[in-house]
Amino acid sequence: MPIRVGVIGAGIMGADHIRNHATTIGGAEVTYVADIDAGRAVAAAPPAARITTDPSELINSSEVDAVVVASHDSTHAGLVLECFEAMTPVLCEKPMAPTLLETLEVVAADANIVAATGASLLSLGFMRRFDPGYVALRQSVQDRIQGEPLMVHCTSRNAVAGPGTTSESAITNSAIHELDIIPWLLDSPITEVSWQAGRSSRHADGGLQDPGRRRYLRTGARALPTHTACSCRPGYQPWPRENSRPWPARRTASMPRSWPRP
Repeated sequence: MPIRVGVIGAGIMGADHIRNHATTIGGAEVTYVADIDAGRAVAAAPPAARITTDPSELINSSEVDAVVVASHDSTHAGLVLECFEAMTPVLCEKPMAPTLLETLEVVAADANIVAATGASLLSLGFMRRFDPGYVALRQSVQDRIQGEPLMVHCTSRNAVAGPGTTSESAITNSAIHELDIIPWLLDSPITEVSWQAGRSSRHADGGLQDPGRRRYLRTGARALPTHTACSCRPGYQPWPRENSRPWPARRTASMPRSWPRP
């Protein structure tokens, strides 16, 4: 019997989750979709799924075995805590919350559940830990195939900034991937963070300081420069062939139909 999944939020990420459950992930089906815009929920949902504008209705439904939270960042902590109250497993898109205090509240509540049941109900959308290329890179680092790691340079590029992106959310929503993956890759915590912004692109709207943003993350004795561009237009698309450089060590990895359990 498939796991019945309810998805809260039918925007860019929510629609991706719904589509992935329908085409890529085995053993699961989307039975409920919640969004403040009922029309958007209808457009993203499978034909047989129920639709609501009330996420509490979805969380407490007997037709839902697990919840995906892909709504606005500001709603994450409250919805996760509501899932905890219903004792329903939840996958929350990053970030867990946009503020430290909200995050600590969720962590404390999850710790209480683990103490009482022996298992956590919470997973976070840090998918890079499960990406075959990242897994291979981590193994290479652990085996010191290229020697002792001295520096990690991370670049994050979005073609167009998401609706409502701010300089703050560019860190809590985009750079959060580096804040997660760097300690995971190096098995060493981040101890210092600094942030500088350069001149903004003409594509950066609403006062967004983008690109030219640098964050220097230091874990142990390693300096870790990162660069994030939320509105760079090309995104990760390759340059035209006549302008491209040869990359003899280039490697790609395909996505398995169903992700292995960690």
